[in-house]
Amino acid sequence: MSRTGELCDYLPPECVPLIDKWIGDYGVECLIVSTRKTKRGDCRHNRRTGQVIITLNADNNKYRFLLTLIHELAHARVFRESGFAGKPHGTPWKNVLRQMVFEVKALGVFPYDVEVAIERHFRDPLYTDSADYILSNILKQYGSATDSL
Repeated sequence: MSRTGELCDYLPPECVPLIDKWIGDYGVECLIVSTRKTKRGDCRHNRRTGQVIITLNADNNKYRFLLTLIHELAHARVFRESGFAGKPHGTPWKNVLRQMVFEVKALGVFPYDVEVAIERHFRDPLYTDSADYILSNILKQYGSATDSL
């Protein structure tokens, strides 16, 4: 059974099986929400119930949406593996994020210019791809979700 549901409309189809697997492995619920000006995605852990909820902005184009989802899934994976120990964007998260991004990149879902920017950015990922001027501008060239759907 697919756990990606509505997410399929926002993702390159080649990566859906892997994303579906990760959502199941990390016990995550994903919600698509209205545009927020201060963030593209969010991962919240309920300490009492252990539930992990990821929210993603509906207006991200499919490549930014995918990178944001992977960013948040990396938080969920680190949480499942180590609990609340460590910094949210510390070394364990960076290592997991890098591994997950390159696993998706190997599926051939990104255009060449995005692949090159990903190679550069994810050598030492920042807390957000928006802080990387080059990657951010390349992703902007692919429009918004309403342009790509």
